[in-house]
Amino acid sequence: MRFARAFIQNINATFKPVYTPNDSPENCTQFSLNNTVDICADALVKNSNAFSVSRELRIAPANVIVPHGKPLLSYRYLAAPFNTRVWIALGTYVFLISGFLCLIHWLRSGKWDYSQNLLEVYSSLLFTGFHLKAINGIERYILFGVLFISGFVYSTMYLGLLKSMLISETFEKQIQTFEELAESNIPLLIDPYDRMIFQHHHIPKSLWTAVRTVSSETLLNHRNNFDQNYAYVMFPDRMDMFVYAQQYLRHPKFRRIPIDICFLFAGFPMSKKWFLKHKLSRAWFHAFESGIVNKMAWDAYRESVGQGYLRFPITEHLEAKPLGLYYFMMPTISLVLGYSVALLSFIMEVIACKLNCTSKYRCG
Repeated sequence: MRFARAFIQNINATFKPVYTPNDSPENCTQFSLNNTVDICADALVKNSNAFSVSRELRIAPANVIVPHGKPLLSYRYLAAPFNTRVWIALGTYVFLISGFLCLIHWLRSGKWDYSQNLLEVYSSLLFTGFHLKAINGIERYILFGVLFISGFVYSTMYLGLLKSMLISETFEKQIQTFEELAESNIPLLIDPYDRMIFQHHHIPKSLWTAVRTVSSETLLNHRNNFDQNYAYVMFPDRMDMFVYAQQYLRHPKFRRIPIDICFLFAGFPMSKKWFLKHKLSRAWFHAFESGIVNKMAWDAYRESVGQGYLRFPITEHLEAKPLGLYYFMMPTISLVLGYSVALLSFIMEVIACKLNCTSKYRCG
């Protein structure tokens, strides 16, 4: 719009705005067919049946923007530093070492004390101090060295990773591909005009499963209010405006999937009878070459926010809140995990005691 007005003013023409019911490009197409307007202050893909466009200068790829990953809930930090394979390896290590300690203790004294040895292994992993008093001889020093090194490495890595996550904040897994978008069950909102473009320019099939077609008013209402329940498709001009509006947020509400789709040549749509097409194309080329277009775009972003078309999203406030249910999730999980391990140890002790009594060994 800013460039169109500057061009019309430069050639001493008269600027008479014609307002449309909404921002849908279909209005421009209809007005051009009816010869209601000479030019539309928008960038549209060429449509020889309805209008002609100014000379295209660059390819405009579309991108999908998706909601930014939500902050990780506090209780999930307990398991966040290690992935599933590491936790499985750690559990296997605890089980094998505890069993090995019990076996040595049984061979030395004829007693089976699984719970005590399990606590020794846990103490080594927590790096809180362990003694192995029930084991004597050279085996004690060898096992002490193994437990000390393993516990030191585990506790140092775990606490280091946990501290870095707490300082920098950790988020849920970000959506990086169209397949992940489809799996996340987040609808991709488009209007009828976008659907027509995508049908002609073949977007990936994996993206169609997430597409939901709505009216232009509904799309703008959700998109301009940064509704994170949906994903959206944007071309570079709209994308840059949304990046501008999110510049003061600590964490952006939306992020771009780094995959370009629907490469288009776009230009100013105008009536086929308008005789200033070549002059407008030449002026647009010189403005693009000199950097004036970038300056006008930046001014347009600021003006769109100033006039309320797109508002700066509200920054997240750090304020005191009453404790919610999630606050008690971490101690609850730790308590349940501790009771489960204690119950497992008790069952193993009872089974071992009965086996020893059956075999006429002394039960400790």
